[in-house]
Parts: sequence; C-alpha cells; structure tokens
Amino acid sequence: MKSYLKSFFGCILIFLIFWTPLAFYPFIAGEYNNLGEIASKQLSSKNIVLYDTALHSITHDYKNFIFRKLHPEVVVIGSSRVMEFGQYMFSKSFYNLGSVMNRLEELQNYKSSLIEKTPPLVLIGVEPWWFNPEIYAGPNAKRFTTKLTGIKEDNHPIFSPTDAFKIFNWLIEGRISLSEYFNSLFIGNENIGMFGKIGDGYGVDGKRYNTSIKTKKDINYPDAKGFKSTLSDVNLGGFPFVHSFFSDDKKIEEFIEFIDTLSSKGISTILFIPPLAPEIYARVQELSNEYNYIKDLKEKFKNKGLVLHDFLDPSLIDSGSCEFRDGTHGGEITYLRLLTELVKREPLLIDYIDLENLLTLVNENEGLTFIPNARVTDKPEVDFLLMNCVK
Repeated sequence: MKSYLKSFFGCILIFLIFWTPLAFYPFIAGEYNNLGEIASKQLSSKNIVLYDTALHSITHDYKNFIFRKLHPEVVVIGSSRVMEFGQYMFSKSFYNLGSVMNRLEELQNYKSSLIEKTPPLVLIGVEPWWFNPEIYAGPNAKRFTTKLTGIKEDNHPIFSPTDAFKIFNWLIEGRISLSEYFNSLFIGNENIGMFGKIGDGYGVDGKRYNTSIKTKKDINYPDAKGFKSTLSDVNLGGFPFVHSFFSDDKKIEEFIEFIDTLSSKGISTILFIPPLAPEIYARVQELSNEYNYIKDLKEKFKNKGLVLHDFLDPSLIDSGSCEFRDGTHGGEITYLRLLTELVKREPLLIDYIDLENLLTLVNENEGLTFIPNARVTDKPEVDFLLMNCVK
C-alpha cells in the first residue's frame, strides 16, 4: 500500500513539476494583461517595449486603444503589409494602424476613431484583394474579418486551461525554443506577451518587429529559398492570392465612401499599394489573366478620380529580394524606400518626414530587413531567407 501511495504521489509531483511552469508561463509573460496595463507600460518606458500575445489576439482592440491615447498627426492604416512604418520615419507624431485591415469590412472598425481624433494625414496601404469578389465567396467568406470587442482599459484575453497544452505543443514544434521559454521564466525582459518576450511584437508607435525570424536561420521557414510558400499560393490561388478577372464595383464604392467621409472631416489621405517581393510580382505578372482584377481595379480607381500610387513592383523603389521578410512583406528598408519615392509624388508628405534622414538610412542599411537597434535586440540579422543575402 505504501509503495502504491509513493508511486501515486510521485506521479502527482512529476505532473505538477512539469505542468505548473507551463500554466504560469503565460501569466509571467503578460499574456493576460489588460489594455490599460499594456498601454501604461509601453507609454511610460524609456525603452522600446514590444507587445503581442500568442494565445488570444486582441490586436484590433489594442491598436485602437493606443491610437486613441496618442492623438497622432499622421497615421498609416492597412494590413500587415504596412507594419514596418515607424515613428522614426516621420518628423511629426505618428501611429501605425497596420495589421487591422485584412479585409475591406474592417475599415468600419476604425472610421469612428479616425473621425474623432482627426489626424491631419492618413496613409492607406491599399490591398488589391480587398476588391476581389472571389475572396468574399466560398471558404474565404469570413476569413480574417474581425470586429472590435471594446476599448475599455480592463479589456484583456481570457485564461483557458488549454493554454498550457498549446504552449507544450509549440515547444514540441519548435515555435518557441526551450531557451526562449526558460529565459522568459527566469530572466525575462520588459516586453509583454509570449511573442513580445521573444522579440516579435508591436512598439508603442504600432510598428511591428519580427526579430526572432530575422536573426536565425531556419530551413523550415516557409518562404526560405525563393519565397516558395507564397509562390505556391500565387500559383494555386491560395489566400490572399485568389484568382479573379474583375474587381468588385460595390467594394470600390464602399472604399470611396470611406475616403469621402475622412475628407469631409478635413483629413487628407494618400493611397498606395505596398510592394511584393520581386519573384512574387514577376509570377503575378506571368499569370496576368488570373490576376486581371488588379489591372481592372487600378483602371476603375483612375476613372473614379482616385490617385493610387502603385508600388506592387518593388523595382519601382529599387528594393530587392533580400529586403523582404517573405513574399508579401517588405522590411524596414523597403518602406523607407517607398516613403522617399512617395514624397516625390505627394508634396504634402514633405511636411511630415525628414527626407535627408530617410535617404541616409537607406544608404547605410541597403539589403537589410531591419535597422540594427540595441533597444530592440542585440542580435544581428542573418540570411534567414537562405538566399545568399549579404547581411
């Protein structure tokens, strides 16, 4: 009997030793911090404090909350493809509302906040697929559409007992390394959230940092060796590269209504299409029939009197493959290049940037995806794309 009890309690002890850190890890990392706590820490710190949760994303509510706290003079809004813009690129107060508009419907989430705060200038990274009628049909009908749940200070992710199992699976899969796990448990840093702790998250200006990807070589990285994962999506019509011949007139009218609303409140807008990696752009051009809706969209915008700066082709800003994080996301240097070109087309922008400084940063960091910054990471960028990029 005693032997049985020893075995029983021994198993319980082993279970607790193994699972207790997994259960407490997300609390230590700040996964369940509320919006008020996150904002207070980011706004008060002299360092660049990154935030992102791995378990229960509240990105939309978080970004809207910070935006309303800051009252910026210039805002960029769009999908994850505009997340590289940061305050240091602008001479006036700035906030990045990137990663909040994967579909056109999500514009409505931020219309009231933009109208209330009335930033003088809003840059909009326009995604062609917002206007692809095929994306709004079939299995993609509700994909990536998020509504705000609230912007109260006490809004926070909800704890779930299954969170420990998710963390365990990520450790097994290598999404979180053991060193990153133990560092967060016993050493830690100011960053908030499990992703934030490993160097992937949003700064107080809304800019996204992805240092865990860019500072290590991983043969399993989906877009390594020629953006193969994104190329597959382009060829097969995977989201967001769904094939279509025509663009959606109704969606275009909805977008124009949004622009007109901002204009009526004295908010100036600049519209641009973010670039694709060279290999991806070239393949889209080869499949011109499957992606004719992009050409159709640009013609309709022009006929409606909308000025749309098309940077889908990265050669227009002299950005090469090594300056991209993956097939659809350019890095910091890509977007510095875009700004220096955009100001030539939109003189209004000159009042919001230091052009000489941007040009200097481009020249000093050519070929990189992020500008070295010890306040973010002390690790150097490596050839994470495995494409013989010189870093």
